[in-house]
Amino acid sequence: MNIFLFDTDILIDHLKGKSAATIFLKNCLDSKAKLACSVITEIEILSGMVEEEKNQIERFLSGFERIEVNLDIARIAGLYMNQYRKSHNVNIADAIIAASAKYARTSLYTLNKKQYPMSDIEIIKPYHK
Repeated sequence: MNIFLFDTDILIDHLKGKSAATIFLKNCLDSKAKLACSVITEIEILSGMVEEEKNQIERFLSGFERIEVNLDIARIAGLYMNQYRKSHNVNIADAIIAASAKYARTSLYTLNKKQYPMSDIEIIKPYHK
């Protein structure tokens, strides 16, 4: 089964009502693929919500498999930080999200390809803003 691993930006676009994100997510659902996100993505989304959005966002996120940070992901993320922090300004959150894609052996769907210079994972920009 295919896994679609989403970066935070795509999920936020959908929550903000951007049709390109909603259409893309619907197409992923229609393909019967497993939808996933890193627990880091959940943290980022919840940290930016207002109280009135809590129930809607929690329902939305419940449709995604969460990839939790384990020792393998932590090690991969540490290596990414070591390699790309200075040259590409990669932060810990992005390193963990990228490491989650590598660990799950799947592509990462994001609108911010610059944040993910890793050559050992496939980075896909599914639509333009």
